[in-house]
Amino acid sequence: MISLDIDKLRLWYSKLPSDFQKVIESDFPDPDDAFLKAFAEELAELEFVELKEFFDEFTEALTKLGRIGRIRLLASLSGKTFPYQVKT
Repeated sequence: MISLDIDKLRLWYSKLPSDFQKVIESDFPDPDDAFLKAFAEELAELEFVELKEFFDEFTEALTKLGRIGRIRLLASLSGKTFPYQVKT
């Protein structure tokens, strides 16, 4: 699940290259936004094949995540191993 914990996002942000930091400097999501919390909780329950439909439905939440939230979301999704990627 994507964390909306601002301290965790700031820690992750601090590890980014300085040119990234300059572009997304003040673009943090609101950690108290109930809509974003519901989005993050539902996202955690989804299978990979359900993501496109989910993102199509929740474009407002993707906007509210801000740049740093969307980058973090993409980073977390790309870091997962999906069943079709595992060779037997």
